[in-house]
Amino acid sequence: MRETGCGVTVSERNLDALPAGLVLDGYRIERELGSGGFGITYLATEIESGRKVAIKEYMPKAFARRGADDMSVRPVDSQARPHFEWGLERFRDEARSLIRLQHPNIVSTLRLFSSNGTAYIVMNYVDGESLSAVLARAGTLAPETIDAILPPLLDGLAAVHAAGYLHRDLKPANIYMRRADGQPILLDFGAAREALGRETHTLSAIVTPRYSPPEQYGSGAKQKETADVYALAATLYRCVAGEAPPEAPDRVTALVTGREDPILPAETAGRGKYPAALLRAIDGALSIREDDRPQTVAAFRALLRGAAPAPRRVPRAGAQPTMSSETLLAGAPAAEVPVLRAPPPRRRPVALIGGLALAAFFGAGAVYFAMHLAGPSTGSAESRPPAAAPAPPKTIQPAPAAARAPRKPGEEYSDCLGCPQMVVVPAGTFKMGSIGGEDRGFADELPQHDVVIAKPFAVGRYEQCGLQWRDLAMEQTGFLER
Repeated sequence: MRETGCGVTVSERNLDALPAGLVLDGYRIERELGSGGFGITYLATEIESGRKVAIKEYMPKAFARRGADDMSVRPVDSQARPHFEWGLERFRDEARSLIRLQHPNIVSTLRLFSSNGTAYIVMNYVDGESLSAVLARAGTLAPETIDAILPPLLDGLAAVHAAGYLHRDLKPANIYMRRADGQPILLDFGAAREALGRETHTLSAIVTPRYSPPEQYGSGAKQKETADVYALAATLYRCVAGEAPPEAPDRVTALVTGREDPILPAETAGRGKYPAALLRAIDGALSIREDDRPQTVAAFRALLRGAAPAPRRVPRAGAQPTMSSETLLAGAPAAEVPVLRAPPPRRRPVALIGGLALAAFFGAGAVYFAMHLAGPSTGSAESRPPAAAPAPPKTIQPAPAAARAPRKPGEEYSDCLGCPQMVVVPAGTFKMGSIGGEDRGFADELPQHDVVIAKPFAVGRYEQCGLQWRDLAMEQTGFLER
């Protein structure tokens, strides 16, 4: 395995990659730099000028394949075509946006062109190594190294936000350390990939575990600059603690079930080795609720300089804390960041395999159902603050004690009066994938395969929509004053 320019890793030859020596719209392909579920990136030479460039090809593995000519890209079948074409347009939209976004610490996007039934983005080639490679070798970064790379990183991210966009996939692998001068370069923006992931319910295309903020796991919620601030803080946490923070859903689950946040504060992990203001700023930007984080890059800079964080909203003494539609994750409403259009309607229902409502687990209510995997809340009615008068119209009363007892496989129950009906899925093996034959299956249902459930777990009896997820998973947990 080797790392190459522009922050990608090659472990073996990708059989879907274009061959070396192919000339494509004035560029000669030299070699593959790397690939992912969304496309393939190549090192190429601009024939007329001789300069090296990186070219990203749109080729989502779940929906596309090479044609018989080994160059063209086409949907795998008629059912995949709407998703392929919708993602292709998002890919083009992102390229047009990035072409207008020029900054010394953002990889330069030079042009967009179409060929072979797909699209290509041409970028400057950055010779160096990713921050993830640096951290894999060194473990952590020295304070003076952080002092050197953080200001230009903040400058680049501020430029992204000033242009009205979000990065959406900040992590060490997408920060490239240029070999010539050590400058950090932001690359691989995630807007188009995230959009296709949401349109097709592909969670791995939407989030990067341990770096993505909790709101990025939601269903279509408008994200703010605070999402990038969280991801940058998670990256800095990795730099000072030697490991990334826990996954956001695990932290949400702990909070809503009355357990301690599993994250080790940066102030503890880095005490005595890094400036206290840096560690406090990281902890503040890693807050679960958006409203508790620095709201902008400028506010994060102020925390780094030692400024006091903005005061948090605290429920009134003696009042029952409740949630409004703002939710634990989202906080106050924010202006929409205009990046992508809404997807077309889905063309097919989600298949329910073996009678299990797995779509609910992987869909909008993923974090809600993760709470049930961790077991019922250990809190009691007596330990909660007394209810305010008059009671909010949506307040949920806890279920009787018997309803919170350990569950048997196959049992149906509800955690509380008004909560969704749950069912305990037994351990065992079941078939997943197209039940009508591979020739009829949708692209992400093939091939049919065995799935093993090692131990029983609870899942929603019925699929939940986004609004239900907001109301039940967040609005009832008592974290935010109405």
